[in-house]
Amino acid sequence: MHSIESIRLTLFLSLAAVLWITGCASFREYQQGREMQRLESSARQTEDDVRNRLDQSPDSILSESLRTLDAILDYADHVKSDPMRFDSARIEEYTRKIDIIRTNIERFKDLKLQADISFPLGAYRVSALSPAGRARLDQLKDRIVKTAEDLRVRYPGHPIRITLKTVGYTDLGPILPDSALEAALQKEVRNPTPSERDRQRQYNQALSRLRSVSVNRYLEDLIRRDLPGGDFQIEVKHIGKGESFPMPRITPPYKAIDPRRRICIISPFIEIVI
Repeated sequence: MHSIESIRLTLFLSLAAVLWITGCASFREYQQGREMQRLESSARQTEDDVRNRLDQSPDSILSESLRTLDAILDYADHVKSDPMRFDSARIEEYTRKIDIIRTNIERFKDLKLQADISFPLGAYRVSALSPAGRARLDQLKDRIVKTAEDLRVRYPGHPIRITLKTVGYTDLGPILPDSALEAALQKEVRNPTPSERDRQRQYNQALSRLRSVSVNRYLEDLIRRDLPGGDFQIEVKHIGKGESFPMPRITPPYKAIDPRRRICIISPFIEIVI
């Protein structure tokens, strides 16, 4: 009798253990499923917000975030088909990346220096900007520094990377021959074409890039001056689009001399380095 009771007790305990393990596994799978749903929903909403921003500003550096968001959504699809690929560390990493992208969406809109605060005809140095134009750059610098400091607090122990992408445009106006500007542009254009019109395009391409370089240098100097501590890096992207028309959803014909052409678009992105 004692042996039978022992067997029953052993069977009962074994069954209880199986049910407990099964219940724990089911609860863990439920929790993992909820985490994946939250991650996927956040990634899709962020992707929609990025694409909406790109509709307004196609030059935005946020376009580079789409690769990250696509990778996150691909991972979510893989986990759906194979739950064994669930990885808590990867979920944490992807959640952090989404948080940083959303921070940049909320903190920054691409700054357009145009019309009365843009560069005068043939100018590319920041000193040629109006006081209002330089004030806009200073305000952008303040937001960049504040966001970098906030990310330091949110993710302590990680260096900060600040990327400045500036895209310059120009009018179709000709470059005056034998001018100081032409001399500066000749240093940028290695192989000028014989055609005067094509050479003008080359010069305007170089001029638009010089504008982006000038703006980035100005911002970089201010950021290095005002951001305390040395645990950050700055990457700059200078892009010149020359005589292209920068405004979306506007159809030709365009005026050759048009203040909407003579602009710079500054697009920052701030992240932590793992």
